[in-house]
Amino acid sequence: MLIKHRIWNRLCLLLLAISLLFSGGNQFPASANIESPKYIDVVSLEMVGGSSRFSANEIASAVQGQVLQSWERIGITFALGRVKQEKQRIGSSLACSGSQVKAQLSSTRRAFYQGEGLGDGKGRYLIAIAPRSGCIWEGVSLIANEVNDGGIVFLQDTANAFVIAHELGHALGQGHSNLMQCSGGRVDGQWGSGCSAVEYGGVIDLMSNVENSDPLSTYHQWRIGLLSGKDVFQSWKSESVSLNSTEAKSGTRALFLRDGNATYWIEFRSSGSSNGY
Repeated sequence: MLIKHRIWNRLCLLLLAISLLFSGGNQFPASANIESPKYIDVVSLEMVGGSSRFSANEIASAVQGQVLQSWERIGITFALGRVKQEKQRIGSSLACSGSQVKAQLSSTRRAFYQGEGLGDGKGRYLIAIAPRSGCIWEGVSLIANEVNDGGIVFLQDTANAFVIAHELGHALGQGHSNLMQCSGGRVDGQWGSGCSAVEYGGVIDLMSNVENSDPLSTYHQWRIGLLSGKDVFQSWKSESVSLNSTEAKSGTRALFLRDGNATYWIEFRSSGSSNGY
């Protein structure tokens, strides 16, 4: 799946219930095992239309600063790998949409790691800085199938650390944190009947579209191996559950609800001034 990132200068409502497609038995599945550290490599691209105003060294500086710190706070250790001084030449302009982007991402990553003698670059993450080309996104990447696969991020002439960190989240296998929107100005309601998910909305965590430093959602934590299955409580009936906040380091931090054919992932977040809730 192709993921694009935009920066929107507005605040959105917090989504506490995420609709999931899930099947399985009574035992909640175990989370993934994270290999560490994960190496980030950097290269500047020269394409038809020119090159970025940012050098590979400038992107590396952004990575070493806020990007590494952002993921360290979350619980994943990245380290700066190779920073290629020579520009990597691409014989086409930057693709903005469709299958062309996926193909360009894949071929650029393959050429880089083969050129560096690193085979297929398994487990490594390439940040490639491209020239401004009129695309609607600032960063684009592919959602990995598994947290240790490795990946690639294209940046369109930006060194924004939040964009880089966000796109690395996709390269770890994460999607977006969504906004729930109901018709008629309602804040809640029956899912699928007047209420639906709006992708890419909400000041929730790193996988949102507005810069923030809030804890990663428990669903995303579980997806990448930071939350154990034993800390997710499954419920099929009416009952009382004591739920710790997303900031907690142990105990039940997520509630997995089944309601007919729908499933929901519920978490509790402490109030915060940076996110508007």
